[in-house]
Parts: sequence; C-alpha cells; structure tokens
Amino acid sequence: MARILLVEDDLRTAATLRKALERAGHSVATAGHGGEALLEIKRSKIELVIADICMPVVDGIELITEIRRAGQTIKVMAISGEVDCWKPGGYLRAARAVGADQALKKPFSMVAFIEAVDALLAGTPRASEEGRVYPAARPWAGWTPRRPPAPAACDGSSSPAPRRSDRTGRCSR
Repeated sequence: MARILLVEDDLRTAATLRKALERAGHSVATAGHGGEALLEIKRSKIELVIADICMPVVDGIELITEIRRAGQTIKVMAISGEVDCWKPGGYLRAARAVGADQALKKPFSMVAFIEAVDALLAGTPRASEEGRVYPAARPWAGWTPRRPPAPAACDGSSSPAPRRSDRTGRCSR
C-alpha cells in the first residue's frame, strides 16, 4: 500500500510497530533517530513518516521542522509517551504546531494505530484513543522541549552525580 518511514529509537517498540504496519500491507523502512530519517527521506520516496518525539541526535520536533522547512509534502504522524503530552508545552502539541498531521499518545492499541495511519494516508486524520484532535497551528517560535532538572547531590553540594545509598534512590545519612 504505502511506503512508510518509522523513526523510533526503542528497538522493541520499532519492531512491534513495524510488524503491525507490514501486516496491514505497508512497506516499512526504519530509522533510529531524525538524522537517519532525513537521509532516508532523501534516498527514498516516502509517503508517511511516523516519528517518536524523544530520540537521540535529532529528535522528532527537529525532524518534523526540517521536513516542513524543506517544503516536503510528506504526511507526518508524531508519537510520544510523555506524561504531559497534551498539556500546553507538551511534545505532541508542539509536534502539531511545527507541522505534524497527526499525533498519538503512547501507549495505544495496534488497532487504533493502524486505523490512525490508514485515515491519515486517506487524508482524514482521526482522533487519538483519548479523542483529542488538535488542528495544526502556526509554529511556536523558540519552542524547546522541557528537560527535567538534574537531581541534587545527597551532601547538598552542586555535584552533578548524586550519591545514592540503595536502589530506592534515597540519600544515605
């Protein structure tokens, strides 16, 4: 059916999604991060890019931005398992703002995933399992992903490597 590029850094997730897409009749190429994906897009005729957001080297937001900046008309679906995906400043909202055509929050069922892929390829993107559809907005100027603060050291210093006493992560005293 369609030539799809799956961009996912987690090997287990990539294998599961690839198998589901291939069973649905699609031809699937994979990339481990956005840099590899940009090279694959230049080499092959891709109809749909499915991109995780949080990846090493080039993340999903940067990938989507580069695809749109280059004037590519490839359809893009963003996927992310971030807890606050849909809150203001969340990754999936940001992905929609920079040009993703569809966004799905992990975890999702394979049935919902394939239905969303097929609907997007047909030109009728559907809501995620949570029923949330966010229309594409204008890009957020200067948007950068939130990064969690580094944990403080147990001894109160500003050392970047905290000393932990056990597997619970609690400081020893």
